[in-house]
Amino acid sequence: MEKLQHNGKVITCILPKGEALGLLKKLFDKGVTRANFAFARGFDVHDVDNPRTGIPDAVEKEIVTLIADDEHQGEELFDFIFQNGNINRPGGGLIYMSKIQAASIYELPKIQNSMASAEGIRPVEVTL
Repeated sequence: MEKLQHNGKVITCILPKGEALGLLKKLFDKGVTRANFAFARGFDVHDVDNPRTGIPDAVEKEIVTLIADDEHQGEELFDFIFQNGNINRPGGGLIYMSKIQAASIYELPKIQNSMASAEGIRPVEVTL
């Protein structure tokens, strides 16, 4: 089995503080399991200028990155994120998509019910 994916898309969102967890929940409900969330500092043109410097102060932003398996899924997820991530408003953030050069394949292991019960493994409910 090939360990790298070469034909997908990477979608990156830069969001105002407090927006990423809600977006991740919506993506998880849609079946997306390959999403990352990190913090950064920066400003955009809609932030208020600091009177001393004439530019906005750097504030905390949230970065969401995810991998789409192909161009079709990439376009579908891009539209979903734009509509559901509060990006479609002034100051709502930034989203862009590009072709990946390579990404590692990520799949959850398949556990058969008989094996899981024999080994005492119980399903765990994950909430974001």
